Amino acid sequence: MIKSLVASMALASLVFAVSGGVSDEKVKQEVQVRQDAQRQEIETKKSQLDTKQDVKKETEKATKSKAKEKEEKVKDKTKKDKDEK
Repeated sequence: MIKSLVASMALASLVFAVSGGVSDEKVKQEVQVRQDAQRQEIETKKSQLDTKQDVKKETEKATKSKAKEKEEKVKDKTKKDKDEK
């Protein structure tokens, strides 16, 4: 989708340039700037997604650790109760 958007913008810019509005070099520079901006945006979104996934993994680890600790405490308490009887 992004590629088609870039292509359509580039085509529109080229048509305008051919009609005598802007030099070809200026159009190429503008297209390059837009492509660079889109690449940067994609990289930023990927980075944000990676960060969210890392946070999710760490949260799951912490939750599992807490659950395991509680389970061990319950087992220890149960064992102590049995020993007292």
